[in-house]
Amino acid sequence: MKKATDIGYGISVKENELLEREAEIALEIIIRWGLVSAIPDGEDSAGRQKMRLLAPIELIDRAYETANLFMIEARKRNLILFVPEKTVELPSQTTGTAAKPLNI
Repeated sequence: MKKATDIGYGISVKENELLEREAEIALEIIIRWGLVSAIPDGEDSAGRQKMRLLAPIELIDRAYETANLFMIEARKRNLILFVPEKTVELPSQTTGTAAKPLNI
């Protein structure tokens, strides 16, 4: 989710915050279902069911609850793989010697 935004004049702004997997899932739920997720809200004068969109906090709570339950179930089914951190030595651009390690 790390990306750079070009704001012109050769300047790029880089995001320095990354989401944990559970937060990524919750964000996807919010993006996909945020405009259509509704709950019953009484009846109209003809007796038909009325619906209302979830309030933002209700949508966020539901998204995180769903994401949390998904991650719990995926772990129970052994569907989450651990990927160890890898260190890569990058050559220095000026001297050609090894620079500080880059953790990936």
